[in-house]
Amino acid sequence: VEIVRTPPAPADELRIDVLTHATLPARLDDLTAFALADRPAPLGAHPAWLNVFRRAFGHDVYALEAVSFGRTVGYLPLAHVKSLLFGQYLVSLPYLNSNGVVSKTPTVRAKLIDRAVELADELGVKHLELRHESPVPHPALSHTNVSKVHMRLALPASAEALWKGFDAKVR
Repeated sequence: VEIVRTPPAPADELRIDVLTHATLPARLDDLTAFALADRPAPLGAHPAWLNVFRRAFGHDVYALEAVSFGRTVGYLPLAHVKSLLFGQYLVSLPYLNSNGVVSKTPTVRAKLIDRAVELADELGVKHLELRHESPVPHPALSHTNVSKVHMRLALPASAEALWKGFDAKVR
């Protein structure tokens, strides 16, 4: 399947680039700097995961990069999973509980999702699964899966305080 890139836009306009395993290495440093800057980022947000999924599992990987004024302003990692049992799907990212668009603005987030929907159509996948931690409204997203539960425990300052915080039956 040949992937068509979004036509080039003037330097001040937002464009979405589709990076593949061949073009990703040249953009990896900029994507990493964006994904990990100015916010606590989950481990799954690191673009290097795409190489892991490609090398370890053989998935075709894509990074959708939103660029404005020559700078990265958004990012969406995706893996094209092909399963004999479940068919083909495009997911951000498989085997991780949550992952999705990394962006500071709803406009950029919407444009990245628009391009992900187009890419899913181009690849002819059964479904597109975006694993955001909170609902992301978008007209092209028709289903929300609420069957998974993600629990977090705020960690205290010390291991001793953590241990004392558990009921005696749990210890």
